[in-house]
Amino acid sequence: MFLKIRLIVFFLFFGSGYLLKAQILKPGDTGKTFYDSTYSKVCEVFHYDLQYIFIEDTVSKTKTYKETIIIRNGPYLEYYPDGKLACSGYYVDNERDSTWLYYQPNGLVHKKETYKNDYLIE
Repeated sequence: MFLKIRLIVFFLFFGSGYLLKAQILKPGDTGKTFYDSTYSKVCEVFHYDLQYIFIEDTVSKTKTYKETIIIRNGPYLEYYPDGKLACSGYYVDNERDSTWLYYQPNGLVHKKETYKNDYLIE
């Protein structure tokens, strides 16, 4: 219940299209904001965790860094080029979860989908 309230507050307060940087919801959350090529308009905002992948050599017992993977966790917002909200939803461990809303350029919701573990259930 608390998570739903927090999401509603986030989308109402930060989903206005005037977001200038990623917002942090609680200590330890990491946000990422993507801008257009001129860095003047927000295109996408999401929170994420980083997962570091290492390869272990079984003979020498050493680990070598391979790559870092971004795991989306938390609110997700996508914007039209004019700055209006295009899509809002929530990720859990890089999978869509809860209700996702898709907006027309005039701001009206044209599609609503509900996901659980990245599977469309409604």
